[in-house]
Amino acid sequence: APAATAATAATTNATNATTVASAMSAVSDAASSTALRCLGNRAACACQLQLYSLAVADCDVIINSDANDAKALMRRGFALEALERFGEALRDMRRVVSLRPDSRDASAA
Repeated sequence: APAATAATAATTNATNATTVASAMSAVSDAASSTALRCLGNRAACACQLQLYSLAVADCDVIINSDANDAKALMRRGFALEALERFGEALRDMRRVVSLRPDSRDASAA
């Protein structure tokens, strides 16, 4: 039962991330920037809570807005690794290393 509840929560949260992305298209740039930062923070929290699907969904929204957001790429890479989606995780970490060669976290991953 707990696994089913977690799966349902992850699906609901991913849907919420999509809804946030749709709403962001109708707001100003400043509000959009704030919303993206909030999604990044929520993704970090989701990783800490082991809600990796939510973290991936939130990071997807951020990366669709800014493909060079190293923090979002790194967070998504860690979440993808936890979901055992290793090829995608490696792609994100390689992208982080190309954007920030001094990033020890990405290099070590």
